[in-house]
Amino acid sequence: MDKRLLNVVILLTLLIGQLPWQIGYSANSSAISDVVDSPETASSKIQVLQTHENGLSLALDTHLYSLAQVTYASHNYDQLTFPGGTLQGEPGQPQLPSLGGLIGVPPGAEVKLAIMPGAATLLEGVYTLPPGAHAIPSEIDFEPGQLGYEPDPATYTLDQWFPREPVQIGEETWIRDQRVARVTFFPFQYNPAQKTIRWHPHLQAEITFSGQPPTSSFSTSPFEDLFAQTLLNYETARSFRADDFAQVETPFQYASLGSRFDITINQNGIYRLFYADLQAAGMDVESVDPATFHLFNQGQDVSIYVFGEGDGSFDPGDYISFYGEKFRGDILAERYQALMDPGNGQPANNWFWLCEPNACDLAKAFEQYTDNNIYSLTVGGTPGPRMATVDGTPTGGTVPTVYTTTVRAEEANYWWAFEFGSEDVWFWSQIQRQTTALPYTTTYSVNLENLAPGFPATIHAEVASRNSTSSFPDHHTQFRFNPGTPILDDAYWDGRTRYAWTAEVPAEDLLEGTNDLLFTMLPDVATGNTRMYFDFFEITYTRLFVALADQLDFVRYAPGTWKYQIGNFLSPSVEVYNLIDPLAPVRVLNPTVTGSGPYTASFRTVDGEMARYYVAGANTLLSPVSILQYQPPNFATMPEADYLFITHEDFIPSLQPLAAYRAAQGLTVAIIDVDDLYREFNDGIYHPIAIRNFLAYTFENWEEPPLYVALVGSGHWNFKNYGAATEPYKNPPPVYMPPNLAVIDPWQGQTDATNLLATLVGADALPDLHIARFPVSTPAELDILIGKTLAYESQPVADWQRNITFIADNIPDPAGAGDFIALAEGIITTYINPDPYFEPIRIYENDFDCTATNTPECDAVT
Repeated sequence: MDKRLLNVVILLTLLIGQLPWQIGYSANSSAISDVVDSPETASSKIQVLQTHENGLSLALDTHLYSLAQVTYASHNYDQLTFPGGTLQGEPGQPQLPSLGGLIGVPPGAEVKLAIMPGAATLLEGVYTLPPGAHAIPSEIDFEPGQLGYEPDPATYTLDQWFPREPVQIGEETWIRDQRVARVTFFPFQYNPAQKTIRWHPHLQAEITFSGQPPTSSFSTSPFEDLFAQTLLNYETARSFRADDFAQVETPFQYASLGSRFDITINQNGIYRLFYADLQAAGMDVESVDPATFHLFNQGQDVSIYVFGEGDGSFDPGDYISFYGEKFRGDILAERYQALMDPGNGQPANNWFWLCEPNACDLAKAFEQYTDNNIYSLTVGGTPGPRMATVDGTPTGGTVPTVYTTTVRAEEANYWWAFEFGSEDVWFWSQIQRQTTALPYTTTYSVNLENLAPGFPATIHAEVASRNSTSSFPDHHTQFRFNPGTPILDDAYWDGRTRYAWTAEVPAEDLLEGTNDLLFTMLPDVATGNTRMYFDFFEITYTRLFVALADQLDFVRYAPGTWKYQIGNFLSPSVEVYNLIDPLAPVRVLNPTVTGSGPYTASFRTVDGEMARYYVAGANTLLSPVSILQYQPPNFATMPEADYLFITHEDFIPSLQPLAAYRAAQGLTVAIIDVDDLYREFNDGIYHPIAIRNFLAYTFENWEEPPLYVALVGSGHWNFKNYGAATEPYKNPPPVYMPPNLAVIDPWQGQTDATNLLATLVGADALPDLHIARFPVSTPAELDILIGKTLAYESQPVADWQRNITFIADNIPDPAGAGDFIALAEGIITTYINPDPYFEPIRIYENDFDCTATNTPECDAVT
C-alpha cells in the first residue's frame, strides 16, 4: 500500500476519533439566514504563534459565521457554524462550533492553560441553539442508528456561558512514546437562560509545561509522518518523547511455567489423573519423582493429593487427585478491575469498554468465551502444595437436617447484544406481542428436589424490554410461582431497560419436583408492539441433606461441631472435601457409609462462620477433557519484530509467502500461534485479552515494539453454540480468531473492538500500533487474499489509488440521522484538500435526485 495513503487513513482515524461526539446539520435546515459580511471566506485555522520547550502560544481568528434555521424533532432552532468548525455538545446541552488540534506534551509535565484577554462581542438578538444528540435505542436489529435531540430542561434554564471557558485542554493521551493533548477553541459561547451568544473574533491561549524538563535529544518514531501532520508543535514535541513505555498498564506479568502438561476441564468436581493417563499424554512416568508434581490454575497454586507418592516413584495404580472448576471469570475480573475503574478520580482505562459501566459483571463478560479451565502440571521443579487432612470420624456433634441452596433456571436461546443493562446478551425467550393481544403469559420451569417442608423460599427474576415510547408506562408485568398462587410481583415500569425483582415464596406454594414461574404481560400500557426478553430466575430454598446424582455440594453458615448425615448415595464409597478455598481443598478422612443402597454418608466437623463441603460418590469422579504435553516458545528470547502475524495454527503454512514479502521490504517478521498466547499470556484461558497482554509485554521489554499486527482467522460471537434450533446462529462455523467483544456502539451494543487490543500506552483509545485482520476460515481463502495483496502491492502506484471516495446519504434524511454530506465535506476541506496528492471523489445521493427511499433514483445509487 502507498505509505502516504496509509498515513492519511490513520490520520483521519486519529483526528476524528479524538473529537467529542460530532453532530452534523439537521435533517431539515433552511438557507443561511445571517452571515457576517467579511472578505475572509477561507476556513479558520489554529495559528501557532510561538513554540518552545516550556510551552506554546496558539490563536484562532474567526471572520465568518452563519446562523441557520434548523428543525430537530419538530422544534425550531438556530444553528451556529463557522468555516472549519465542527459542532459538538454533550447530549441535551447546547451545540456549539469548535476547532481543535493536538499538541505534544513532555511526559511528566503539568499542563497549564492561560487565555489571553481579548474583545468579545454580544450578537444582537436572542437565539435557541439545538441540543447535542443522544443515541435512540434501536428497535430493529442492525438498523442504522438514529439520533435524538431533546434539550435538558435544567441546562437550558442556566444563566451561565456554555462552555465555561472559550479554550479548553482535554485529557492527555499517548501515541506510543509521544504524549499528546487536545486543545479546543470555542469562539462562541452561549447563555441558554438569556438566549444570547458571545463571539470571540480573536482567541489567544498560552500553554505552559512545568514539572519536568524535556529530553535533550530528538528521537524518531515509526509514527513520525503522523506526528508531523497532526501535532501543532511538532518540531519541539520531538524532544518530548518518553525514554520508555512506562505508561503501559497491564496487570499481567509474563512468567512462563515452561514445559508442562495442560489439563483442560469444563465441570466442577474431583478429577483423577491416573498413571496411564499421564503416560498417554507423553509423561516419562517411570522416571518422574511424584514429589515434584506442582499444579497451577490462572497463576495460583492448586493443592493436590498424590496417591502412592510416598515411595518416591509414580507406579501403575498411583494417581493425582484435585478439585477442579469449570472456568469462572472472577480471577480475571479481579486482575483487570483496577484497569477498568482505577478510582481516586483517575480516568478509566480503555478496557472498561468490555461491558457497560455500572451495569457489568466483569467476570461474566470473560465467561462469554469459554467454559474450559486450564490446570497446568509441572514435573521436576519445585514441589507444589498438597491437600491438608482433617479427621472426620462421626463421633459426637449435632446433626443438622437442612441447609439452603440456590438453583438457577436459565437457557441461552436468543441473542440480543443491544441490551445495555448488563453484560448478559443471551436470553431464554423472546416475546413479541401487540398490546391488543395482551394479556399474554409465558411459563418457565425449574426442578426443586428434596424440599424441606415448612420453609419459604426467595425468588429473583430478570427480564429486559426492547421497546420504549414517550408515554408512561411502557410495561405492566406480573409474576407468580406456580398456577393459582398469589401474584409475587406486579409492576408498571418504563423504558428500554432491564427489570429485576425479588420476592418471598410461601412454603405452601413450593412443590417437590417441577415448579413453574408464570410471567404475564398486561395491556394497560402505551399501545403498540411490546417486545420482551426473559433472562433467568433463581430460587433460594431450604433443602434436606440428600445426595443428588451421587454427590452433594453444600454451604452452611452455622459455627459449631456438626455431624453431617447425607443419604441417597449410589456408591458404598464416598470422599469428603472441605472447599472453603477451592484451590486448597482439605480432605475429610474417615467418613462412614451405612446401608445397603442407597447409602448414607456421615462425618463430623468443627465449622467456623462459613463452611462448604463436597461429598462425592465413586461414580462421580471425573476425567479431564484433555491432557496436552506443552513445550512453550521462549518469548523472553524471541527476536524483536516489526511485523507480527498472530494466527490460528491452520494458517501458518499459507502465511509464508506474505511473511517473506514483508521481510523483503526490510521488515523483521514473526509468525505467532495464537494458542501460545492464550497459554503463556492468559494462563491458558481462551480470550483475546491474551493478545493485548503479549503486545503490552513487547512494549515493556523490547527496545522497539512492533509496528504492525495482522490477526489471521475469522470469528463470531457464538462461542458456546448457544441458540434455539430455529435461530440462524445455531451451529456456527469454528472460531479461528475470536472477536474482542466490547460495548462500544451506542446502538448495536456489544461488537468487535480489535482496536482496543492495540491501545497499550496510557488510558486512552488511541492505538499504539497498526492492527488489522484477515477474516478467513480456510487456508484456501487465505491463499486468495494473500495472492491479491501481493498482486496489488507489486504494481506501481496508479492515479486511481490516490482517489478517496466519499459516499453520503441523502439530505434531508427521512430518518433524521443527520447531514452526512456536511460531515463528508468537513473532512474533505480539513484533511484532504490541503494535500494535492489526493483527489476526493464524491458520491452523494442528492446528486442523483435521490430524496426519498425506495425510489428509482435511490435504488440506482444503492
